[in-house]
Amino acid sequence: MTAVLINTTPAQNWLVKTVTHRLSKDLDTRVTIRHVNFALFNKMNLEGVYIQDQNKKDTLLYAGRLSVNITDWFFFKDQIELKYIGVEDAVIHLHRVDSVWNYQFLADYFSSPASSKSKKQITLSLKEVVLKNIHLQHRDGWRGQDMGLDLKRLLLEADEIDFTKKLVSIHMLEMDEPVFSIYDYTGNRPKALQPKARNTQDSLSGAFNAAGWKLAVNELTLNNGAFKSSRDVQREAYDHFDASRIHFYAINGKFKKIALRQDTLFANISLSTKERSGFTVKSLTSKFRMEPGAMIFDSLDIRTPSSHLTHFYAMRYNDFNDDMSAFISKVKLEGRFHNSSLHSKDLAFFAPELKNWNRLVRIDGDVRGTIDNLNAKNFIIESGKDSYLNGNIKMAGLPDIDSTYIDFKSNDFRTTYADVVGIIPGLKKVTDPKLNEIRYIRFRGNFTGFMRDFVTYGNIETNLGTVVSDLNMKFPAKGTASYSGKISTDNFDMGTFLGVMKLGRASFKGNVKGSGFSTQTLDADLDGTFSRLQFNNYNYESIAVKGHMDKKLFNGAVSISDPNLIASLDGEVNLNAARPEFNFFANIQRGYLKEVGFAKDDMNVIGKFDMNFNGDDIDNFLGTVSLYDVAVTKANQTFVFDTLTLSSQLIDQQKILQLRNTEASAFLIGDFTIRE
Repeated sequence: MTAVLINTTPAQNWLVKTVTHRLSKDLDTRVTIRHVNFALFNKMNLEGVYIQDQNKKDTLLYAGRLSVNITDWFFFKDQIELKYIGVEDAVIHLHRVDSVWNYQFLADYFSSPASSKSKKQITLSLKEVVLKNIHLQHRDGWRGQDMGLDLKRLLLEADEIDFTKKLVSIHMLEMDEPVFSIYDYTGNRPKALQPKARNTQDSLSGAFNAAGWKLAVNELTLNNGAFKSSRDVQREAYDHFDASRIHFYAINGKFKKIALRQDTLFANISLSTKERSGFTVKSLTSKFRMEPGAMIFDSLDIRTPSSHLTHFYAMRYNDFNDDMSAFISKVKLEGRFHNSSLHSKDLAFFAPELKNWNRLVRIDGDVRGTIDNLNAKNFIIESGKDSYLNGNIKMAGLPDIDSTYIDFKSNDFRTTYADVVGIIPGLKKVTDPKLNEIRYIRFRGNFTGFMRDFVTYGNIETNLGTVVSDLNMKFPAKGTASYSGKISTDNFDMGTFLGVMKLGRASFKGNVKGSGFSTQTLDADLDGTFSRLQFNNYNYESIAVKGHMDKKLFNGAVSISDPNLIASLDGEVNLNAARPEFNFFANIQRGYLKEVGFAKDDMNVIGKFDMNFNGDDIDNFLGTVSLYDVAVTKANQTFVFDTLTLSSQLIDQQKILQLRNTEASAFLIGDFTIRE
């Protein structure tokens, strides 16, 4: 008789009123159910289920269909057990604008122990949960973060779920097309109530899982999921990876042996995904654990179509939600990479300027710190056969590279011009100085400062020669680069580097201060000694220099102590013109002109010279040379002159050479060669 009545419309209407009245009274809010259907007093199908928010009088939960398996004759018992829940076409709105959530009353109701009063208690003892077409909104106006979850289907098969025992043991959990989204903005929480930074290594201020829940999931499967993360920034999304517009989709994976043990969550992860920018993860596997203050990926293996990263990665924080929303400055990273390879194709999704590089980089080493304060030790980077870096580096200020302070120690760094222009194509346009002549470079030393203002100290080896530097370099965004400090070269081919044919190799040690590197922009003070300087096919030795360089013009003092030339010079040498120009006073104590390339025959000249001429050979010079107390020795004959002036002019294509002293003068006019 009862079974017949339960299927009649009046009886079901009575049951709907009974159930909604009971829930409304127990929960102290509005609960409505459009239709209810019972079977054998232990199964209940609810349609059009509505639970109202206590505070806003808005929707907290709506379910088009809710199915439960419940305790037999539940309405006559004090304790009610739910063993199965099925939900379809559900909308759930969770929100807060202060520290209290709108669902807190439900959490209190289901988690509180049975009281001595006559109030009946509903206990969850689930074996199976099936969810279809679920939409969840989680708006946190207090902290400034909104989250959403759209779910096509969820299937859960449990061994045991008992909230009163704080026990969740799941055999299988499968989700189809889950879409999780997160949006960060400025919340209502006063700054005084925000978490303070702590120098913690592995723990939060409060214990994780303080309530002592026990969780075990044998296997969790994700099918075609998605993750979206965005921030309140007023601009369009970048074409490449944009940390303010993250969108991973096609997430497929399995999480096995999930377990919550005291304050630590464990899982074995295997998944694949794609990102809006085009970045693709073919597979990611790891032994994952989440403990207070840390997410750790051990035995990490990440594969993309072009890259392969392995070994260990961790993220450490003080408060998960707050620190993750300020990832760059608050989350401490720890990475140990072994036998890893990273292709520029993948780097280009994050640094688009590398999209044309087309290089595979091999990586070994350890990295620690936040993105804006990163430290790498014993780091090895290799690219092809020609580029290799072994060193330690500290970087403070990323991701803005121009504002990042860098402290780099190079144990060994070597590369080639071809590799460098592959990274910085703009260097191909630099033709003065001739950077393309530096075919390889090797550096051991230190680099300290910013990309546009730094100090470099170390040894630089190239195919043109060796340079040892202790320099402060400045590269302004606009204008000419400047420098100051100490520099030395060992047999460096300055002529090839600067494109000056008469100039050869140089070995120099001294101080420099100025700006510009090319012969078109050079403006520098020079104070030092050339132990060797090759000019006009002769190797000069022991040249002390103190003066100013303006492009190819030198103005200053030079002292030469060469086996074939002992002299001091004070004045100006200009190599900017087609032919060198000389305007200086010289005191020559020894001058073997043949040996230094100024004459074909043996000739020694001593004396004082006032030089005002141009030319690089005795036969093509034009101008005036005044000689005082001069002695010229040739063919075992010595000629002495108290005063002698040699001048050369070119008039109507005729060369006029005049030689005069206080007593006489002589002229040569025509086309002739003195050296012959």
